[in-house]
Amino acid sequence: MAEIEDILEKVLRATVNGKLQWKATADKDTFIAGLEGKFTLLVQDLGSRSFEPYYFSMSDSGGNVITEQTVYNPSTPMGSEPLEYDRVKSLYSLARRNTLDIDRKLSDAASMLDKL
Repeated sequence: MAEIEDILEKVLRATVNGKLQWKATADKDTFIAGLEGKFTLLVQDLGSRSFEPYYFSMSDSGGNVITEQTVYNPSTPMGSEPLEYDRVKSLYSLARRNTLDIDRKLSDAASMLDKL
């Protein structure tokens, strides 16, 4: 039986390999990806700077949450296990980077600055 840790690891690997396409939502800190129309993945920065929480969930096509995890910076009183925190935070960072096309934008800015 797959556990959330297994799912997160596979989602992270698919994102790193460019096989999972994330999309922006109306909330600038939330990104979603679909799995063959059967599941929706969501990763979110919950915005509290004191605990640096991140959230991951997987829902079925009916909108039912199948699994979810909220993680907190390990160095805070509500801290999560470092590996759990790193997985979800890394997934959020990758989803954001891919969705906002940050690598291309940084490259474009560097080229513009080189011309100055």
